[in-house]
Amino acid sequence: MWSRVPRAALAALASGALVAALAACADEPGRTPVSTPVTPPSSEATGTPTATVEPAAGEMLEVAALRLHLTEGPRWLKPPAGMLTVSATYVSDTGLPVTITLSDLSAVQTDLEADAAAFLQVSKNDPRPHRTDNRVVAGVEVWAAEGSNAELHSSWIGGIHDGRQWTVQIETPVDLDGADRLREQVIASITWK
Repeated sequence: MWSRVPRAALAALASGALVAALAACADEPGRTPVSTPVTPPSSEATGTPTATVEPAAGEMLEVAALRLHLTEGPRWLKPPAGMLTVSATYVSDTGLPVTITLSDLSAVQTDLEADAAAFLQVSKNDPRPHRTDNRVVAGVEVWAAEGSNAELHSSWIGGIHDGRQWTVQIETPVDLDGADRLREQVIASITWK
């Protein structure tokens, strides 16, 4: 039956589920850390590491494909996990939230670029995402996107790992001191399951 469904429709369906799961969680408020090289979004898609940060070592968030750690210091609030998403939030000194959301589902896509294109096509997020250069996370090439409005900046990474489509969204106030470092520390803490 699925062989008769156009591949683009399947991609939109899968990415739509991810975006819907992300949107649903956007309103909701164990391992030894090692230094992991990460590639900033402006680097080439070849994935050559250009910066090193100490991975976050706080509480863990996980979905079927991956796990990551939150930064230490803020009091992160973790609402109950949904079937496809898990998130954590804290309120910054500016009064705006810092939110990290993981989403995961069985892969429909088998191509990284098609996965990224489908995510962007169906996204209803505000700030609206736009594609940036691919990067390497925990030894795996992933797609990346960013978006900003007057108050918030969001960064997304996503991909396909071990039969799972996944995304990580990190949303911070645009004027949050250390936002880039927080983002890179969280991404550096990612490990695959």
